[in-house]
Amino acid sequence: MTGAWRSPGAWLGLIGALLLALVAAAAVSPAVRAELRASFTRLPSEYTELYFTRNPSIGGTARAPVVTVPVSLMRHGAADITFTVRVVVTARNKGTAQPAVEKTVDASPGTAASVSFDVKAARDTAYVVDVTLPGHSQTLHYLLDTKDDA
Repeated sequence: MTGAWRSPGAWLGLIGALLLALVAAAAVSPAVRAELRASFTRLPSEYTELYFTRNPSIGGTARAPVVTVPVSLMRHGAADITFTVRVVVTARNKGTAQPAVEKTVDASPGTAASVSFDVKAARDTAYVVDVTLPGHSQTLHYLLDTKDDA
């Protein structure tokens, strides 16, 4: 070993530079940033995630379109809860909302519960899909534009 590497200061500088490089590399990683954000973000002790399992889609026929809305929820808490999931589909250009469709879903902590809705809709080229959990703050909003579908 040469004399420069025998001093403790040189080793500390090298170790410090390596740690700084590792922190910088980790900071640009999306997974690391997400984990750090979750670590420093206070979440309620009990909450429920509501999300689309897949994007809503249009089916049926041109004269009788049907909007399929697949949703899931994940309960983070200590007890099972039964939720009501409400879906409203509105023909965007006509402003015609179909009556709300509701289903109940039993949610157990840590387990995804899925439900799918098939809602008959008025003929249009775009639909607005609103999903809510009545009595809770979770909502989803989706614009389903069919004019580009071929």
